[in-house]
Amino acid sequence: MSESNRLTFKLLSIFLQYPDERLQGSLAHMEEFRAMLPEKSSVILGRFLDWLRNTSLLQAQEHYTQTFDLSPQTCLYLTWRRWSDGKERGQELTRLLQAYRDGGFECVSKDLPDYLPMVLEFSSACPDDSGLGLLREFGPEIEKLHVDLRKSESPYADLLLLLTETVAAPRAEDTKERR
Repeated sequence: MSESNRLTFKLLSIFLQYPDERLQGSLAHMEEFRAMLPEKSSVILGRFLDWLRNTSLLQAQEHYTQTFDLSPQTCLYLTWRRWSDGKERGQELTRLLQAYRDGGFECVSKDLPDYLPMVLEFSSACPDDSGLGLLREFGPEIEKLHVDLRKSESPYADLLLLLTETVAAPRAEDTKERR
């Protein structure tokens, strides 16, 4: 996986978490990282950074809560989006935990392992492409989340568009193999 994809996943992981004082205090630092990305990614992340800079922390927190915590249509738990509370969800959560362990990571968060920012964090740091593979497996759920956020005109919609396009983009190795 390219370093720009890793950096993109890391920034998306940060931006899709509940906004707090630490995030607001690191916007200049995030801007530096954004500038290291290809133009299209940089522009999309720049718009989101502008929204964060021009929105009070309380308003950003309210928007986040309304968008991701109070609306089942736009929750960030990927297995819930696929199976709701069905038994398949439990099996998939166990598989995700094992994938993290196999990648050398231990979940210390209070969130379930299907929480999109956690999957993105794993994908950004995973030494192989298994994190990208997980994101690709959940491509339909990520795309649906993008569509639902776009309908509600959320500033988070562009982040999901970037994620959808990054996950769907063929890897350089795939392209070389086809030649």
